[in-house]
Amino acid sequence: MRYRLPLAVSGMTEAAIAAVNNVLRSGQLTMGERTRLLENEIARQYGIAGAVMVNSGSSANLLALTAAGIGPGDEVIVPALTWPTQIWPIIQLGATPVLVDVDPANLAIRYEAVAPAMTARTKAVFVAHLLGNPAPLEEIRPLCHDRVDLLEDACEAMDADCHGHPAGTWGRMGTLSFYFSHQFSTVEGGMILVRSDCEALSRLRSLRSHGMTRDMDPVERNRVQEANPGIDPRFLFAHRGYNLRPTEIQAAIGVTQMGSRITWRDVRRRIAAVWQAAVCDRPDLFRPFIFSRQANPFAFPLMLSIQAPFGKRVLISKLEAHGIETRPILAGDLTTQPAMTKGLYRVSGDLEGTRYLDSHGIYIGLHHTMTQEDVSWVAGIIRGMQ
Repeated sequence: MRYRLPLAVSGMTEAAIAAVNNVLRSGQLTMGERTRLLENEIARQYGIAGAVMVNSGSSANLLALTAAGIGPGDEVIVPALTWPTQIWPIIQLGATPVLVDVDPANLAIRYEAVAPAMTARTKAVFVAHLLGNPAPLEEIRPLCHDRVDLLEDACEAMDADCHGHPAGTWGRMGTLSFYFSHQFSTVEGGMILVRSDCEALSRLRSLRSHGMTRDMDPVERNRVQEANPGIDPRFLFAHRGYNLRPTEIQAAIGVTQMGSRITWRDVRRRIAAVWQAAVCDRPDLFRPFIFSRQANPFAFPLMLSIQAPFGKRVLISKLEAHGIETRPILAGDLTTQPAMTKGLYRVSGDLEGTRYLDSHGIYIGLHHTMTQEDVSWVAGIIRGMQ
């Protein structure tokens, strides 16, 4: 089916296509100067110690959790409604995700549920800025301390603002995704943001590329080399790492978008405001959802009210009949997924908000390339739905 409003559209510009062609002609296809250029520019604009580009946002989560030292016996507090690759690395590293509820009003982890979920085994609180809406970090960060890291999954929230700081820069580390459907896209790709921990930054660069020393901090690299004089320093492995390197093609596409990001964010905010007004005009049908003025809307959620005359399946069919593609809000209630084997995770508290979003919520696409005619058309469908 060809949708008038699909979930995702290609944002590739002529400049991006030209940049890709230049990479292909250069012969330097894997991680190189373009990758470092994009990393350095994001770190400079965000005012942080460094940024490490990888091949996906999912890999960014895995790498950040590994660099944070998450392992067997640890617990990591996460939202029960999120994308699974915020959860899988915790389990893959031998730790236990502790699922807490999210608030339907803003899709954020309920900060009042965090403290009761903490135990002596809690190693990190891993928040998510879902659909580009900032989580309440001012309330959550004081709950973390030297023993408990604050980590941010900002994969859907690049350039959202959290009380004066970019999403992903409040905690020890934050992650971004540059997937095809996201606000800033390199087709596939991601980034780990490191606020001030230079030791973690060095470890991330090594872990990204097999655990080799060549991209580590020079002081640390020399220390490892001096301790292992019998090993060729070009192929010296300090960590049990991965191969999560990006390509120069991805980085080149990203570089072409750096000057457009904020303009695109502002367009997304204006579209969201129009649709929010339409939702608020139908309290008989929809539960209001308001993006923060600091958000960078990734998509637009529609949540049926309890008194709505029909359920989620009918809502989906009505929208799809108009040519509007739909999907669940992320993965819905993760505790219902067959991959979430009992015993591999723990639930803390009630998941009332998560279950409501799972049974009553969907989302539709929101793109900075939309015409004003299309924006008004969607608003009219929301207001006129019967």
